[in-house]
Amino acid sequence: MSNELTSFQNRVSRIATVILLVIGTVVSIAVPIVLEPHARLIAVCILATFFALFLMLAIIQKNPVSMWLAIVFAELVVIELLVINGVTTYAQIYPLYIAIPAIASLVVAVAWRNIRPHVVPMLFFALQSAVFALQASGVVGFAVVLPVSCAILIGIIVYVAIRLTKKA
Repeated sequence: MSNELTSFQNRVSRIATVILLVIGTVVSIAVPIVLEPHARLIAVCILATFFALFLMLAIIQKNPVSMWLAIVFAELVVIELLVINGVTTYAQIYPLYIAIPAIASLVVAVAWRNIRPHVVPMLFFALQSAVFALQASGVVGFAVVLPVSCAILIGIIVYVAIRLTKKA
């Protein structure tokens, strides 16, 4: 019974993948032709296609990696739409790019009820994003941000090294 279910899931996954890629390709080609002044939307269409693709794979296959990738593409779509619509600029919002892995890991950890393996990556990227957000908002300059960012990196490396030696 489980082989039949797995075979069915694989077929559905393949069909969904082909359909979403065809739709994404058609939309990506049609958007710049129809909306030439808004040609930047092509990136949003492509990113949204990959979001839908990985979300479908995550749901059909119950795969946390596909869910993580879907969240990453969803965040990229949201950021790009914010910039295109003039809500913000890349110079102000770039810390969100740094936070993308933390946010995706948080969503996957909550959805799969398995927080433990995601804690270190979430902390690392959230802290880095917070430090760079201070720079993007003008509170501090790169003279402060870079040493603090390096200190966070060194701290995470030391923490992981200690954990690995304790396990061995």
